[in-house]
Parts: sequence; C-alpha cells; structure tokens
Amino acid sequence: MAKVIYGNKNGKRVDSKVLDEEIREAIRQGATELHVVAEGQHGIGGRLWGVEDQITITVEGPVGQRVGGMGMVGTKIIVR
Repeated sequence: MAKVIYGNKNGKRVDSKVLDEEIREAIRQGATELHVVAEGQHGIGGRLWGVEDQITITVEGPVGQRVGGMGMVGTKIIVR
C-alpha cells in the first residue's frame, strides 16, 4: 500500500513532530511505500520501531536534519 504525506498543508508548514506521527500512523495502517513531500522537517524516516515489513520512504523537497536518523533494518530511504 502506498501513501503520500505532505509537509505543507493549506499553505502552512507541518511541524516535524506532526509529520513523524503521520508517517508512523500510515505504517501502522499498512503502508509500505511512502512518498513524503517535505518542507524542511527533520528526522524523516527515523524511529520506525516494530515494523516487520520492508518500508520504502521517498522524500522529495527540502529535507531537514537527520533524514533516516535511527533508521531501522528494512527501511529504505530515497531522498530526491
């Protein structure tokens, strides 16, 4: 299952913590491919504990610090 998550909603940048929560919720709901349109959020793709499936996260746009920081085995992160 694929899902797109946007780092900007209604013309306003989404907080890094909120974006992280959206990513983790999408994975809990079964997403294994995520496309994140970032707006400088940090920590994208990290802290994905307890995931047994291969997860692919494609991040597009300006990424913040620590992309993939604390990434887990089975997580593939592509930055564009």
